[in-house]
Amino acid sequence: MSATMGKKLFIGFIVVVLLMVVLAVYLTEVSQRSLQQTVGTHSILLAEEMLDRINHDIYIKIEELQLHLKDDSLQNIIRHSNRKFENLDSLQEYVNQKDREWVQTPKDQITPFMQVLIHNELSNHLRRELVEFYNNKYGYKLFGEIIVTNKYGANVAQTGRSSDYRQDDETWWQIARDTGLYVSDIAYDVSAGIYAVSISVKIEDENGDFIGAIKAVLAVKDIVRTVEIASKKYKSTEIKLTTKDGKLIYATKVFKILEDVSGQEYFKNIKGANGSFIAKEGGIKRLYSYTRSAGYRDFAGLGWILLVGHDVAEVLQPAFMLKNRMIVASLVLILLSMVVASFFYVFISKAEAQIHRPDCFGQQKRRIYPA
Repeated sequence: MSATMGKKLFIGFIVVVLLMVVLAVYLTEVSQRSLQQTVGTHSILLAEEMLDRINHDIYIKIEELQLHLKDDSLQNIIRHSNRKFENLDSLQEYVNQKDREWVQTPKDQITPFMQVLIHNELSNHLRRELVEFYNNKYGYKLFGEIIVTNKYGANVAQTGRSSDYRQDDETWWQIARDTGLYVSDIAYDVSAGIYAVSISVKIEDENGDFIGAIKAVLAVKDIVRTVEIASKKYKSTEIKLTTKDGKLIYATKVFKILEDVSGQEYFKNIKGANGSFIAKEGGIKRLYSYTRSAGYRDFAGLGWILLVGHDVAEVLQPAFMLKNRMIVASLVLILLSMVVASFFYVFISKAEAQIHRPDCFGQQKRRIYPA
């Protein structure tokens, strides 16, 4: 064996070891991507489950509200109000005058006219069944305010003082009349004094004719209960619920309601119905998974977006640890291989030198092979 052959063996041995190291690093990278995909997919499913519950809860409130519209006493009170308004000499003038008086009355005062509307039979029934019931059972208001109007848009019953008397110029009333159902996006309700979603439903008689509308203000606290009790897989897990245009509805950390986060890097990465991505927030790399609201049955949804985020360093810690161990092991293996290869190279070189060394007569030693 020549010295050149020894060098080739040495180089070949090093190349094989390096290939093994490269393969090990590649496998750890694959493992890291696989872990990231697994966590992302699991988080998407978690987000979908929470949004489904939110949409289901809103739908249940819509159904509950619709059930009360079939009550005979409610129907009779609205019919009576409609007949009374039909007999007015100047209906619009009457409504406009009452609305002006209502709006001009200081917010800390209630006029006798308001008193009648707030404490009539229907108002007391709705307050007892939909406001006080949940307040007594759960310790907070589910419905912040309920308003019932006749077909002319004038208040017939209400559980508290509303901001105005006339409702036919309001978007919720017009859409409910025309389509049967309207659910507003989250906003601050001045009358109820809470951030809420308004559910508005068309009221029809037994013949299907429009006779009025009802609006119930659903407190956002009830809507986000599902998010509040969601389990966290990691210490760094954070959940955000936003409107479709990036207004913050809820977050598991300190937040300002309806804060605009549409300019944040993570929100700009939201595309399509759901997905996962890595983006920076506060200088920290985070793995985000998100899904958009798809509604529930007749409730089309509001396009809300639910995000589940984790710190990349925590989520991929097992893969990082494996990668670091592989790197250390690879370095050790390279050093050992170099030592072993060097040993064999020196051994082979010495053997070659011994074989080709001249004898005492100045002749080179030859190998003698048996015949």
